[in-house]
Amino acid sequence: MPVITLALVLANLLAYSLELASGSAGPFCQSHGLVPAQFMRTGDFGPLLEAMFLHANLTHLVGNLVFLAGFGTIAETELGGVRFVTLYFLAGACGGLLHTAVDPHANNAMVGCSGCVFGLIALVAARKPRFLGFALAFGSIETWHALTGGESSISYGAHIGGLATGVIFAMIVQADSFIREEGFAS
Repeated sequence: MPVITLALVLANLLAYSLELASGSAGPFCQSHGLVPAQFMRTGDFGPLLEAMFLHANLTHLVGNLVFLAGFGTIAETELGGVRFVTLYFLAGACGGLLHTAVDPHANNAMVGCSGCVFGLIALVAARKPRFLGFALAFGSIETWHALTGGESSISYGAHIGGLATGVIFAMIVQADSFIREEGFAS
C-alpha cells in the first residue's frame, strides 16, 4: 500500500481509538464532527476537516477503510502524492459542504471519510475504465437514495459531493496530461 494511503488509514484508526478512549463515540463525534447549523453560524472549517477522520461505529470505519485502501492505492499510484492528497481532502470538503447545503439547519454531526473515498472512486473509474460500471452503479444508488429519502443516518450529500469532485478532478488531470503531452505547456 502506498505511503499516503497507509498514513490516511492509520490516521482514521487513530481517530477512532480516540473516540473509543473518550468513553462514547456518539458525544465525541457530535462535538468534533461537522454540524451544519453550527458551521453556518461560525464558519469554522475545523470540524469539516475533523469529520473526515471520525466514524460513527466500527462497521462505518471498516467499510470506509476497505474502500480507502483499495481505491486509495490505485489513485495514489495514478496521481502521485500531492495530487492524491489534494483530491482526498478536496472531495471530503466538497462532500461536507454539500451535506451542509442540503440541510443547513441540521444539528446532528456528519462524520466519516466517505466523501473522500467517493472522490477516489470517481477518479479511479475515470482513469481505469474497468471500474466505471461499479462507480456508475454506486453513484446511481446514492443519487436514488438522496432523491427518495434513503437511510437517514447516511449522508448522501457527502457521497455525491465527493463523487462529483472526483469526476471534475479527473477531468482536470486528464486535461493537464493532454496539454503536457501535446507540448502546450513549457
